[in-house]
Amino acid sequence: MSEGPQRHVRLRLARRRTAPAQVRARVREDPPAPAPEPEPTPEPDAELSRARRIWTRVRRARWSHMITVTATALAALAAIGGLWAQAVTTYWSQQTAKDQLQQSQEESRREASAQAKTVSAWVEDRVEDGSNWKVHILNRSPDPVPFARVALKGVLYFKNPNEGIGAYIYLSTSRLAPCTELVFSRKSVTSWAPARGDYGGTEGTAWVNELYGFTFQDRDGMQWWRSSNGHLAQQIDELEFPGKDGQSFFGVDGVPEVKKAASCGNGD
Repeated sequence: MSEGPQRHVRLRLARRRTAPAQVRARVREDPPAPAPEPEPTPEPDAELSRARRIWTRVRRARWSHMITVTATALAALAAIGGLWAQAVTTYWSQQTAKDQLQQSQEESRREASAQAKTVSAWVEDRVEDGSNWKVHILNRSPDPVPFARVALKGVLYFKNPNEGIGAYIYLSTSRLAPCTELVFSRKSVTSWAPARGDYGGTEGTAWVNELYGFTFQDRDGMQWWRSSNGHLAQQIDELEFPGKDGQSFFGVDGVPEVKKAASCGNGD
């Protein structure tokens, strides 16, 4: 009774064994590759130190670039400022030179016209028809006037006192003394000569209507012209006689009245 169960167990184990012809092939599998070892995790302090070094390099690079850019900009501004300052200096130098030149020219003109401003002429007519005229030529400067001539518009009567000739009438003097006034009148000029042609004087009477102009020469030999309205201008060429198509006559054999000028000095 005791061997029965044991045999039964042995039989079952025998049945489970595989016969030599029934050996099953086993596929040999390679062992798995070992997993890569994980990189060591840096310590927090080392990572922070590395980040600081990187930030320091970046910051230094930025500051270096900023300094370079700023220096370049400042140099450009300094160059522009220098050019601007030079331009301003050049402009003001030119303006100063121009002002000085203008001032010098103005002073030269004032000096050149100093005597001319003191010489004048005008007509005094006490009768409306011009029959009782007086022509004044005045030199208020302390220097003589070598030559002066007054041009007038008027009427000349020769043989027939009722028939006049419209003409330009000239009264002149070869020398006008310093601080002197000459006064010509109808009674002081009794002979007239044509401006062109025969210079022989013909007795006649002149009536003066108005002053046409006045030309004269100053102490430096410069010619001047003063118009009837008092405008003074330098005369380069000899003044041509007005009224080429009409009659022009010079007063001759006249002795003007000589007076002392009421005031004498320069024209400033």
